[in-house]
Amino acid sequence: MKQYGLSSTLIAGAVALLVIGGLLVVQTKRLETAKSDLVVCATHYKEALEAIQKQNEAVSAFKDASEQAKKRAQEAQERAKAAGQGLVKERERLALLAKKPATGPCPAGEAVKRVREGLR
Repeated sequence: MKQYGLSSTLIAGAVALLVIGGLLVVQTKRLETAKSDLVVCATHYKEALEAIQKQNEAVSAFKDASEQAKKRAQEAQERAKAAGQGLVKERERLALLAKKPATGPCPAGEAVKRVREGLR
């Protein structure tokens, strides 16, 4: 009977080895699948990171261009204000001159008189 017990133990051990071997094959396949998935994820991560870096560069360039445009617009606004103030001053000066009485003969009137005399 002991021999029968030894054979069953050997058979049970062989079956256990086969099961463990099968499980090892399954786990090896799962590990290979996980490794390939990890490679795919790393590739996607790298591509996404590169896209983000390009987008950040574009945003930075857009921000710089926006700041330059804003600065140019502010300078143009300041020049326009200065020109407007110059126009106001000139308008006030001309208004004051218009209110003053004319002094002496008009030089244009003399020139017109000479031209008319020359045409006769």
